Amino acid sequence: MKKRRILIAVILLVCVGIGAASIWYLSRHTDLFKKGGADVTPAATEAPTSTVEPTGNLTTPTETPTPTQAEPPTITEGPTETPTPSVTKAPDNAEHPKAPELPYLEGLVIPPYSGEPFIMLNDGVPFFDTEPLKPESYEIYYDLDELGRCTLADAVVGKDLMPTEKRGNISSVKPTGWHTTTYPTSLVDGGSLYNRCHLIAFGLCGETANKYNLVTGTRYFNTKGINDFENMVIDYVRETNNHVRYRVTPIFSGDNLVCDGQIVEAWSIEDGGEAICFNVYSYNVQPGIHIDYATGDNWLEEEGRPTEAPTKAPEKLPLLEEDYEGAFVLNIKTKKFHSVDCESAATMSEKNKQAYNGSYNALIRDGYLPDPACLH
Repeated sequence: MKKRRILIAVILLVCVGIGAASIWYLSRHTDLFKKGGADVTPAATEAPTSTVEPTGNLTTPTETPTPTQAEPPTITEGPTETPTPSVTKAPDNAEHPKAPELPYLEGLVIPPYSGEPFIMLNDGVPFFDTEPLKPESYEIYYDLDELGRCTLADAVVGKDLMPTEKRGNISSVKPTGWHTTTYPTSLVDGGSLYNRCHLIAFGLCGETANKYNLVTGTRYFNTKGINDFENMVIDYVRETNNHVRYRVTPIFSGDNLVCDGQIVEAWSIEDGGEAICFNVYSYNVQPGIHIDYATGDNWLEEEGRPTEAPTKAPEKLPLLEEDYEGAFVLNIKTKKFHSVDCESAATMSEKNKQAYNGSYNALIRDGYLPDPACLH
């Protein structure tokens, strides 16, 4: 009996000890359990209840407010949207700086056109320094020179510069050397020899009637020369949202009003030129047609330059006492004008024909003669 009491007492002591140990463990680790494990933001450090002077003398205890624990950041599912970088967009009335010196043109020899619309320069590597390039969009259209010619267009093209609307009308701009001349569509796609050609394409920067960005170029130059390269850059920027440094330099010989061609350089910035890297010269020519680059005059190569001077109106050709306005057909080669139902107008070569609606006397003043067969 005595042994049984001793055994019961031992068991009670063991149970009491285990219970006490459990209470101690739980009191030490309650905070950890509440927080859900070790992968949490650490708790704020408990603030001290007294401060000590540097000398070591104990001061009167002062209660220090417990700092407020920072709330954990809100987690948003999905990628964070990258802020849109600021864009240097050239307004219509922006001042245009004078073009800098262009050392890459010194000693540069462009071979004559030999049947291909463009050639590679510098092994296809741009002349500009690619090291300092940053993926920040901008565009600069430099001032016209003393002859009114375009000089240089430079940009870092980003998706933020690209147009969001259809291209507007650009017919108000007449670049140097501009002529309205048509040929058979079998010779010139669309018939019109000259186009207003953007240095930096509308699809890249959205510029429309910007005289600092438009040159007189042939249809061949506009569609065959650089078009594929422009589309390559447009597609790359749209698909990747990356940036491309893009510089265009029109090349004029002497005081010519029509450029011989243009140098186009491009380099994709984020990937170090992996996707886009080219340096090309595009020829401003039209096969089958000779161009006088000094003036923009042009003619069929097989016919040679016209030797007969256009017929000029006599100095004292009388004007009508009562001027009138009407529809006429002009022969821009012979400098004669006809009524719209004139037989000569019907058989006139299309390349020499031009419709006119306006003053009779104004045509006389401009040096045109009326066709006596239809106008009296």
